[in-house]
Amino acid sequence: MSSSHKFRFESLLHIRENLRDTKTFELARIQKEFQLLEDRLHREQQEISDLQADWKRSQQKGELDVDLLIRFRNRQDYLIGKKKETESEMHLLQEKVDEKRKELDNAVRDVKVLENLRDKDLENHLANERLMESNRIDDFVGLEEAAHRQKNRSEENLN
Repeated sequence: MSSSHKFRFESLLHIRENLRDTKTFELARIQKEFQLLEDRLHREQQEISDLQADWKRSQQKGELDVDLLIRFRNRQDYLIGKKKETESEMHLLQEKVDEKRKELDNAVRDVKVLENLRDKDLENHLANERLMESNRIDDFVGLEEAAHRQKNRSEENLN
């Protein structure tokens, strides 16, 4: 059997595979950005918690330091603002992650369709080759039988 069969959409399959790989890379990059934002948000929340703990410790002394209260409030407002900004960035980035995930899902589906088509095309090609080989064998056997019959007739005619 011949192994020279070439899938007619092979170049398209390679293009789709490259696109899928690109989409995979893009999603991974954006997920990494999202993870960095999550880490930043966690640090900001920890800073707010630490600041509040510091305030509670200063309150246990029983003295009210107005300057310390103002610095605490300013720092707390700043940290809460940073936290809200980070949450907003995360929300926007989550939308991008979802979009990139859909794009990747579509790219994976496109590759799978072409791979299935390629597999089916190869199965059909191999079935056709088996059929042709079977026909060649049948033709050969038929010729052998005809030659054998001809030989038998010739021998009968000679006798």
